Amino acid sequence: MVAAATRTGAAHDAAPLGILAGGSGVPCEIAAIVTGRGRGVHIVGLDGEAEPEIARFPHTWVNIGGIGAMIRAFQLHGCREIVIVGRVRRPNLLAIRPDFGFWRSLPVLLPFLRGGDDAILRMVVGFFERHGLGVVGVHEAAPELIAPVGVLGRHAPAAPQHRAIGHCTAALAALGPFDAAQAAVATAAGLAAVEGADGTDAMLRRLADPAARVRRGEAQSAVGKGGKGVLVKMPKPGQEHRIDLPAIGPDTMRRAAEAGLAGVAVLSGQTLFAERQAAIEIADDAGLFVLGLERGAVEIGAEVAGDRAGDGAGDGAVDLGSLKPLAARQPGAAHLEDADLGCKVLGALDGFWPCASVVVSRNYVLATEGPGGAMAAAERAGRLKPWGMRLLRRRSGVLVMTDIVGEVGYDPGELVRRARASGLAGLVILRSTRDEAALAALRAEADRTRLFLLAPGDAR
Repeated sequence: MVAAATRTGAAHDAAPLGILAGGSGVPCEIAAIVTGRGRGVHIVGLDGEAEPEIARFPHTWVNIGGIGAMIRAFQLHGCREIVIVGRVRRPNLLAIRPDFGFWRSLPVLLPFLRGGDDAILRMVVGFFERHGLGVVGVHEAAPELIAPVGVLGRHAPAAPQHRAIGHCTAALAALGPFDAAQAAVATAAGLAAVEGADGTDAMLRRLADPAARVRRGEAQSAVGKGGKGVLVKMPKPGQEHRIDLPAIGPDTMRRAAEAGLAGVAVLSGQTLFAERQAAIEIADDAGLFVLGLERGAVEIGAEVAGDRAGDGAGDGAVDLGSLKPLAARQPGAAHLEDADLGCKVLGALDGFWPCASVVVSRNYVLATEGPGGAMAAAERAGRLKPWGMRLLRRRSGVLVMTDIVGEVGYDPGELVRRARASGLAGLVILRSTRDEAALAALRAEADRTRLFLLAPGDAR
C-alpha cells in the first residue's frame, strides 16, 4: 500500500498530481494552487459531473463506468498521487458504460454497492492504492482550501448562537460512533435537524420548506423556538479524511440563508472551504456569520454528550429482547441488526430528542428525524438506500421510532404504506403506547403489506 501521508519525497513532487474530479469548482481550485507552485496536474473528469472549466488544465474525460480508463489516464500522464474530490450523484444506470477495467475489478467493486459512507470510501482509497496510485487529501495537496480558525466574515455569533453550536457539536459527537452524520442544525433551545444520507444541502432544503415546517411543528423549524438556527459541520470519528472532508462553499451559504439560519460553523483544519471568497461575500450579504471552530470546542461537545448519557439522558437505548412481533411477518437476522443499530442511535439522541425516528438499512443510517418526523423519514428512505439495494429492489431497512404518539395522528396506515413504498422491511416502536387504536391500525396495515412490526412486550 502506498503511504499517502509520506508525500515529501522528490519523486512524488516531480510527478504530476492526478485529480479525479466530480462536481464543483474545487478540482480547478486545487489545480490552480498546485500548478502555481510549479507542479504539473492531470484532471480526470467524470462525464456529467465535473465542471467544463477543467478544460483549462491537462485533462481526460471518462464515463463513471470507465474504471480502467481512469487508471490508465493517470498512469499515462505520470501521476503517482491523486486527489479525489467533488460530488458524485447516483448514476443513471443507462448512462454507465463499463470498460474492461470495470468488469475485471467487479469482484472488488461489488462491496461498494452496500454499506455506509466510511466503509465505501476506505474501499475506494484501497482500490486506487492497489493500482499504484497514492491517495492524498485536499488538506495535503492544497492546504489553502482548508477553513482556518476564527470569524471568517463581517458577522460574528452572539451568545445564543454559541449555545446552538454547543447543541450541534454534542449531538454530532453522540452520533459519531454510528457513521450517522457530519452536519446538524440547532437553535439555542436545542437540536433542530440532523443530516441524512442525502447530505447537508438536502437537510437545509427541508428546513427551508414551509410545508415541512408545518408538518414538523414550529419548534422543529430552523427559525422556531430558540431563535435562528446554526449549521455545524465536523468530521465523524475515524472518517476517511483523504476523500471525505466535510465541505462548505457558496451553495452552503445560499441554502443556509434560505433556511433562515444565523450562521455556519465548521471545524477548522478539517473542513474544505470551497470558493472561500465568494462564499464569504454571500454570507456577509445575507447576514450570516461563518466561524472556524477550534478543536477544543468539539471536545467540549463530546464531553457534553458524555455527560448527558451519564446523567441518564441519552441512555434511552432499548434492548430488542424486550420487543415482540405484532404482525404476521417475522424479522430476519439482518433486520434485527438494523433494528438494534436504530435503537442505539435513538438512545444516543435521547438527551436531545426524547422522541425521534431513524431509518437503518444494512447497518447504514439513512435518515434521522426529530419529533413528528417519522413519516418524512419513511418517505425519503427509499431514495437514500445504498446503490446495490436500489438496483436489486430488495426489501431492506427498518424504520425505528421512539413512540407513535405524535407520529401517526393523521393516518397510522399511511406510515406503513410509505415505509413499504420505500422498500423497507418493517417498523420498530420502542415505547409502550396507550393509543391502542393507532397500534391496531399499524398492525393491520403491516399484515396487509407484509411488513414486520416490533413493539414492547406489553403492547396488545
